[in-house]
Amino acid sequence: MMDPWVSIAAAAEQTKKLILGTGICLLLEHDLLVLACSVATADVLSQGRVVMGIGVGWNEEELENHRPDLPFKKRYSAMRERVEALRVAWQEEQASFAGTWDNFSSSWVYPKPVNGSVPIALGNAGPLGIQHAAQYADEWAPIDIGVMNTDGKPDVFGGIERFRRLADEAGRDGSSIPISLYIWGRPRLERLENYAAAGVTQFVFTPVNFDLPSADDTLRYLDELTGTVEAFRDQ
Repeated sequence: MMDPWVSIAAAAEQTKKLILGTGICLLLEHDLLVLACSVATADVLSQGRVVMGIGVGWNEEELENHRPDLPFKKRYSAMRERVEALRVAWQEEQASFAGTWDNFSSSWVYPKPVNGSVPIALGNAGPLGIQHAAQYADEWAPIDIGVMNTDGKPDVFGGIERFRRLADEAGRDGSSIPISLYIWGRPRLERLENYAAAGVTQFVFTPVNFDLPSADDTLRYLDELTGTVEAFRDQ
């Protein structure tokens, strides 16, 4: 697929107000400092409109190609550490980091994000992913059909309730953390209204298909979505 950060930089040049984000960036499959620079550069070019949607991925072989040193079962702890390292690189003038999976000596890492850091939206939707999002993400951004409760069964509403509770238990205000829910398939208004009532703060609609549809197909799909979007304009 196309590189997300190059694509976001291109989109930043053609837009003025849209929030631009990844859904998602496999943050463990990049060099740490190169990633910090790429994301911050996209943020600067967009004048602070970037949200970094992240995840750990499901493909064990893919992670091994990038990080043979990192056991697949340790990827969640490595993600937590990498988020911490990215925030250090973005926020400190002369940054350094020493962890289990990521290390860098005292360095100047530029550019710096426009607002001091880039919001982290964690896309993982299983029980462990929800726990991580509740503890340290700026935003939770799962796909609706992927949200699993602790019994391993799909449960969007139970997952939202658990996310809010775990955030409260972590000393955060769970009700104040945004939830951007990716909607799989063509959305139905009743379904969206139920999600909104449960505390979802933003919907992200998936493309008409994932085969790089034509501009005409995309525009027709956007026209179809107009009525649905208008129903939530004042909410």
